[in-house]
Amino acid sequence: MARPKKLLTEVDIANLNSITRGDSTAAVGYRLAAVRAYVSHSAEEVASFFDTEPETVIRWASKFHSSGLQGLENRSRGHRAMKLSPEMQAHVREWLDRDQDASGDRTHWTLRRLCLEVEKVFRVSVSVAAMGSTLKKMGMALKRPRPMHYNSSQEAREEFKKKSAGRRGKPEA
Repeated sequence: MARPKKLLTEVDIANLNSITRGDSTAAVGYRLAAVRAYVSHSAEEVASFFDTEPETVIRWASKFHSSGLQGLENRSRGHRAMKLSPEMQAHVREWLDRDQDASGDRTHWTLRRLCLEVEKVFRVSVSVAAMGSTLKKMGMALKRPRPMHYNSSQEAREEFKKKSAGRRGKPEA
C-alpha cells in the first residue's frame, strides 16, 4: 500500500507557487522543482523523472513542509573537533620553542616523538598525520637538523669553525 500523499497542506502549495525560481542555489532549485512536481504526481513518477528514489522526494517534501525553503538547503555536516585543546596546543608550542619535552630534557622533535609525548603527558592519542595538520594550523613546522657524518668528531667541527670564522662573508684578498 502506498504512503499517504497529503504531506503538503494547501498553505505549503501556496508557498510553493509564490516562491520564484530566482534562487541562486542549484540544489535548492532542483529539490524545489521536485517538490512542486510532487504536488500533482506520485513520488515514483517524480523520482523517475529526477533520477532519484521516491523516499528522497518524500523526504524533500517533508523538509519543505517543516522548514520551508531552508529545509531544502544543503546543511554543513561539520567536522571532527581537534583532540588538542588550546591549552594543550600552548604546551606543545612551548616544547617546540624550547626544544625540550615536558620534563625539561632537550629533545630533537619528530612528529612521532611529539605524538608520544602528548600521549604520555595529556593521555590523548593523536595520529602522526593529525599532529602534522595541527602544527600547520598552529603556524609551526618542525626544524630539521643539519645532517652530520657518522664518523665526524666534535673537536674537528670546532676546529673547522675557528679556522673559518674569519673568512665568512669576506672575499679573499
